[in-house]
Amino acid sequence: MHNRISLKHLIATTSLFCLAIGANVAPAAAAPGPAPTHVALAAAAPGPAPTCVVARTHSVHLVLKELSLTNNCNVPVRARVLLQFHADGSCVRLSAHTSQKWILSRQARVTGVVRC
Repeated sequence: MHNRISLKHLIATTSLFCLAIGANVAPAAAAPGPAPTHVALAAAAPGPAPTCVVARTHSVHLVLKELSLTNNCNVPVRARVLLQFHADGSCVRLSAHTSQKWILSRQARVTGVVRC
């Protein structure tokens, strides 16, 4: 005998589970226990990078721009760039008074720089 689940039931179950995750609550059938991982990570998220870490962009082509992350601090800093209309940058370690550069699509916008 095969267990058959209707597509309608599968979609409804998946939707409820996704809504529960989005609301940061466990589904009704979940056993009590520690908080879900995504909640714990969000609570431990680092804050903004120091003001001596600066992200700048400039056009290099009709459809591309260059992003430069510069550490003007006197100490090394781990930081990442938050972007709109593009995937966020990866966490990089910048030594004192150094820069890291990336090429992005022209639509990308810098929304912030955070510690990581």
